[in-house]
Amino acid sequence: MKRILIPTSKRLEEVIRSSLPVPEGYEVEVWGLPIDVVALLRPRSLVQLLKMEAEKRGTSLDTFDYILVSGMIPGDMREVEKEIGVPVYKGTRTLSELKALMKHLPELEERLSPLKPLEEELRSYLLDEFVKELNSISFEEAFSLGPLKVPKRGPPFLLGAEVLENEPLEEKLHKASQVADFVIIGSSSISPDPSKVPSLLKLAEKYFKVIAFDSMFAEELNEACSKGADLVLSLDEYKAERVKCEAAVVIPGNSAKGYWPLSAREKVESLKRNLEKAKESVEKVLVDPVLSPPWNLLESLIAYKELSALNYPMMMGLSNVVELVDFDSPGVNSLLVTLAAELGVSVLMVTEHSDKCLDSWYEVKVASAMASVAKNKGTLPKDLGMDMLIVKEKRREELKFEERGERIEVKDYSFPLEDSIVRIWVDGSVKVNVEKGGKIYHLEGDPYLIGKTLVGEGLVNSPSHAFYLGWELHKAFIAKKLNKGYVQERPLKFEGSKEKWEELRRRQKRPNGMT
Repeated sequence: MKRILIPTSKRLEEVIRSSLPVPEGYEVEVWGLPIDVVALLRPRSLVQLLKMEAEKRGTSLDTFDYILVSGMIPGDMREVEKEIGVPVYKGTRTLSELKALMKHLPELEERLSPLKPLEEELRSYLLDEFVKELNSISFEEAFSLGPLKVPKRGPPFLLGAEVLENEPLEEKLHKASQVADFVIIGSSSISPDPSKVPSLLKLAEKYFKVIAFDSMFAEELNEACSKGADLVLSLDEYKAERVKCEAAVVIPGNSAKGYWPLSAREKVESLKRNLEKAKESVEKVLVDPVLSPPWNLLESLIAYKELSALNYPMMMGLSNVVELVDFDSPGVNSLLVTLAAELGVSVLMVTEHSDKCLDSWYEVKVASAMASVAKNKGTLPKDLGMDMLIVKEKRREELKFEERGERIEVKDYSFPLEDSIVRIWVDGSVKVNVEKGGKIYHLEGDPYLIGKTLVGEGLVNSPSHAFYLGWELHKAFIAKKLNKGYVQERPLKFEGSKEKWEELRRRQKRPNGMT
């Protein structure tokens, strides 16, 4: 039986003691030391407090195998070990991570260090376990598209990234190839133009082994099939009678008649009719009842549920919803992927057509992995070792402010201008032009290092100018990180939900609470 001591503040002693999981084969004691904030401790003061607490409790410190202290405490814990004769290691910075550490302590024990907190090691371990679980998922294969095996029922999922021909095609293909399983080339024709198909497929072959082609016109789909496309989409009633291909996606409706059903019943009935026609000329079939945007979203999900009884893999196009709502895409994509997992969808189709949907391919890929692991384990999609929390945090890490010294009132100041002019852009990366002494310079890279270089090279000398540029460079860093627009001296578009609600409430005529 290993004995571990976890010292903390008096304030948190009972919270930690009551909530901490204790692994089998371990005995854990939690001591509340007479201090408000553990992070303010230093090695010398930690030694003194541990000795005082041990004497007070009548317990010898050498009865413990080791002591696990907060990762917030600075310094080298080997200094503490020399004084008390017991190994001292740094744990994690937050209580939530401490719980995760204790849950996996037997596996992580050898990674404990007296010098650095265990957060990175813990995250690395949990992510490794997540990937092991993801790679262990087995599934029944419906058929293959080139080297890709299509699950009869997902998850796991295949991700098809749709790239439209009128977009910066090669740039989009390159990006999609970093994350998607296959690409879908979307034709933008307003009249049939089969002659363009071979060149589009040839370009896609530079980046993908499996290529699908999407068009409104049967002529283009047949040309794509004859030139080696692995999949075409989508066959409604009209095109199902006119397209011959090895693999195709079948949808409800009839484009020639302008008929696109919205109710679940009509979607299912129409798709079944179209499926019977498509089976005469298509060997491998994916069915897609078509995810509808609000206010027919629920009806379309019901159609997926009913069609899951058929013996065909299903495709879902998430962008039908994500592109048509003004909500942040990470949450919408993640929720839709989770619903797709419940429904047994096998293939997800995603575009990045608008600015608000940038990086949707990555969002869906990560959410797909989370949904696959969670469903395989029979757990909720949380605490998996991977998350899709981009702006929000599960638990905010905050230190309590200590008011010290004389209070200075905050006010605005004006400073004389410096003779250097610095302009900042976010254009793929953070870029800077500097004009000083009749010369022009440019810099590119890490915004923090750009700031240090500007000062170190003497391009910026005034403290006020350096402060201003530090502010702007950090804005540029945030904009790049979050795919937001950046224009120097303008605020980032970053309203919180509280601000949006307060603005709405000021204009609202109805009684409070009614929307």
